[in-house]
Amino acid sequence: MRIALDAFEAGFEPLTGTGRYVRGLLGALNGAEITAFLRHGHGVKTGAAKLVALRCPVNRTVWSQARLPLALAMRRPFDVLHVPGHKLPALAPCKTVVTIHDLAFLKFPETFKPLHRQRLVWFTRNAVRRADRIIAVSESTKRDLCELLGAPDERIDVVHHGVDHELFRPDVAPAVRTAPYILSVGTLQPRKNYTMLIRAFKRLCERRREPVELLIAGQRGWLWEEIEAEADRTPRVHLLGYVSDDQLPALYAGAAVVAMPSLYEGFGLPLLEAMACEAPVVAANVSCFPEVVGNAAVMLDPTDEESWAATLSELLDDPAQRESLRQNGMARAKEFTWERTASQTLVVYRKAAAG
Repeated sequence: MRIALDAFEAGFEPLTGTGRYVRGLLGALNGAEITAFLRHGHGVKTGAAKLVALRCPVNRTVWSQARLPLALAMRRPFDVLHVPGHKLPALAPCKTVVTIHDLAFLKFPETFKPLHRQRLVWFTRNAVRRADRIIAVSESTKRDLCELLGAPDERIDVVHHGVDHELFRPDVAPAVRTAPYILSVGTLQPRKNYTMLIRAFKRLCERRREPVELLIAGQRGWLWEEIEAEADRTPRVHLLGYVSDDQLPALYAGAAVVAMPSLYEGFGLPLLEAMACEAPVVAANVSCFPEVVGNAAVMLDPTDEESWAATLSELLDDPAQRESLRQNGMARAKEFTWERTASQTLVVYRKAAAG
């Protein structure tokens, strides 16, 4: 079985969530002849996959709709093309698999710029309609695909993300700061609910004598201005910008608590990364989060600012509870590996090839 993988997102820093997903797959895929097409392969580690760099202007749409199909047509026939996102080429010379990570642009349209949302809607509807198989990264995303886009249940396979246990592990040397800190990880955009978290942190600080910090690690996405303004108004809040994989494990390991207050996620990979580094986690009780963390995190209403302030304060003062969360989190994170993700993805390829 010959597989073509659209690996465009894996070749760029800073990595997107899709880029991290592709890199995880590339490192673990075996059992088929895999050719990964990307713009350049700097820093990309592969298992058995062959990398093919395709020159093209830095435009994701042109690359996926013109450059990639041309490269596929000029090579030996492939059985399956896997596009790990929503931009399925208009012309694909083989069976196709797409991975849909989330439908946030339909669930929370107000958190996107209008043109950005319109592009996402068009490409995703097209991909879901035309793909031979659809990978949903969680049961939550599968439900959304069926309910919001009318995707047939029988064409969707749920394959969870994995976590890199060599990189994210409990024995990493923790980051050292002058005060205990709460950490949150993700792109600065409204859906991440950082404004609420910052306001809850301000309440927390008003009732505590001991200093504590809030660190938010993530590059600017869109509609980030209100988040930065709220951070500027609140002492001891630090926006770190993009943090590389070389530095991120230490931040997780040193955190007193990792907070994930998102209004909606397709999977929430930072949850697994935090738990793999033995960090106690507090997460929103929405979308995929309960599915990912099981009983290994404290779950809260993402709109209840007071509950977040009170719970975070309680955890900071309760080392026994933090230790319990660490142990449960470590056990849960071990269930998610890229090897398992790759194995299940190969099953989807076979289903697509069989027609």
